[in-house]
Amino acid sequence: MSLLDLIIYGIFILGLVSAFFLSINRKKHLLSSFFILFLLIELLGYYLHMNKENNLFTYHVKSIIEIFFLFQLFKSYFSSITQKRYLSFIQLTLIILAIFLSIYVNPLDEFNVVLQIIEAIALILLASYYFYKTFDDNVDLVKTPLFWYATAIFIYFSTNIILFSSFYLALEVYKTGLDIWIINEISSVIFIVLFIIGINKEVKVVKT
Repeated sequence: MSLLDLIIYGIFILGLVSAFFLSINRKKHLLSSFFILFLLIELLGYYLHMNKENNLFTYHVKSIIEIFFLFQLFKSYFSSITQKRYLSFIQLTLIILAIFLSIYVNPLDEFNVVLQIIEAIALILLASYYFYKTFDDNVDLVKTPLFWYATAIFIYFSTNIILFSSFYLALEVYKTGLDIWIINEISSVIFIVLFIIGINKEVKVVKT
């Protein structure tokens, strides 16, 4: 196991500890549940990848988890009923699409490249909408938990859409011995770190 592997595993475990701490101190069950499930799926996928085993089914599971919980996260912060309804419609449509694609287009033993791209576009647009609406307000974004979550989502899914949109090219590169999929793991680490910062802001909000 390389130093990079140890660092990645260490950050995953730190994320699990942070999620558990949040669930106890904040009672943010939605957020903590997503973070724990996300980390466990990431750990499983990374473990299988390191052992040269097929981990593609984890992407199918993770996509549904991300679509459900991340849209729920934004809905919990948005106050407009209309916004919540639009998000619910998009969320339900993406979940139905995810199930359809996993059955008829990309089975569980294949990479769900179509869904990954669609999901990434939807969540990037959602994070961008949050930034657009928030930058006009006199709000200290650094102290706002959703700012860190939205930043994590924007960076993570922007990286993924570049990588996954060129999936078959990346696969050919991987066959040459260059592990280009480490880019996905690094973006996951960035996602986790930013979420940990957001969780820390959640706790500080409670204390104040």
